[in-house]
Amino acid sequence: MEKLKLSNYIVESHRRNGSVLLFSTITKAVLELSADEYSRLISGSTEGLSGEEISGLIESGFLVSKATEANRLKHYFNVIRLRPDTFSTYIAFSLDCNFGCVYCYQGSQKHMTSSRINKEDMPNIIRWYKRIVGSKKYRKLQITFFGGEPLLHTDLIELFVERLEAETAESDILITYKIVTNGYLLSAQNIALLTKIKMIEVQVTIDGLADTHNKKRPLLDGGGTYEQIVRNLVLCEEAGLDLLIRVSLDKTNINEITSLLNEFRIAGLISPTIYLAPIHQTVEQKDNASSFCSSNIVGSVSELVRLNKAFYSSLKEYGYPLPTYCTNGPCMMYYADSCLLSHNGELYKCVEMMGDTNLCVGRYSNSDYNSFYYKIMSESPWEACINEGCKYVPLCAGGCAMQSYLKTGDYRIRDCHKAYFDEMLLFLLNLKYN
Repeated sequence: MEKLKLSNYIVESHRRNGSVLLFSTITKAVLELSADEYSRLISGSTEGLSGEEISGLIESGFLVSKATEANRLKHYFNVIRLRPDTFSTYIAFSLDCNFGCVYCYQGSQKHMTSSRINKEDMPNIIRWYKRIVGSKKYRKLQITFFGGEPLLHTDLIELFVERLEAETAESDILITYKIVTNGYLLSAQNIALLTKIKMIEVQVTIDGLADTHNKKRPLLDGGGTYEQIVRNLVLCEEAGLDLLIRVSLDKTNINEITSLLNEFRIAGLISPTIYLAPIHQTVEQKDNASSFCSSNIVGSVSELVRLNKAFYSSLKEYGYPLPTYCTNGPCMMYYADSCLLSHNGELYKCVEMMGDTNLCVGRYSNSDYNSFYYKIMSESPWEACINEGCKYVPLCAGGCAMQSYLKTGDYRIRDCHKAYFDEMLLFLLNLKYN
């Protein structure tokens, strides 16, 4: 039998009682060992372990042979890239929106009323999905309704689901639905629709306490949105919908992100998943030094770490679900079986690339993707990270391709966040399990 050792792709937390917590960045498994057990494994000894226990440690990514570890990591990325069981898409019926967010990356593309999916397009769209699903025999189909604001088109959502379910009724494919919405239109009637189609996740962004949020995410006429969104989220929870709340982080709300959690608790939000998301540059704002994004991005790693630690500590204090780890990829950009269907029929590998025709990977009206899609699929920007031995590469894959594109003009350049992972992975592990 090949000599086994602890994997290089492990984050270790040495606890005060002498035990050691291990987190596999490949499998995301967590293991607690006594000091003696850890000492034996670190020295390469499996003495005292049964064959079943050794197999379990190998399967969960903690024990590896030196000869196979690099191949296992490459296999990990191949599984992600070529995962043959699930086809995952975003669909944006239009870019119309009822909000005027100060950092919106869709910018001047919004409200293009002459360019949108309508009821007459639906048969062709459903045929595209049916052809894709049938061609590779997928077992799962995941649809995320996107925009603009998707709840401006509840008639299209209902029609799309009705026709898709009818066309796939004779197959055994599992279809799930998610939605990314600003939350303002989550009325009782719309919540009933989402419940009816068995929506598994509703994602909403809230950007600080009422005054700050209302300045950053107002209605088109400048009106406030915070109070109605929070009331709607409570209604969603009461209806049994799973909530994912994104809190965009920038210089305008750094002093109130923890107070926001208290506001959620007072409002009656019981168990949403909440995460912090630093704003970043957009196509339309990056060349304007006075734009909101250019002026308010929190760029210091030490400051990002400090703010994230404070936020997730408060998350634990208020009893909300805690993440085990943070991640920056791999994203849908490099998943062979993932794309966005845009309002004008174009296909993209990233939601933030929508509208940049240089990054378009095809049209749903065509029988195949274009050459740019296959160019993306032939590239592995994480190879350099693997060669350098970075243990975070399964959680990052070289970083955000779109941010690299905005910073350098080349989506293949690494957007490394190793210093951030060094701090935050260990912190989150200890926060959750201590």
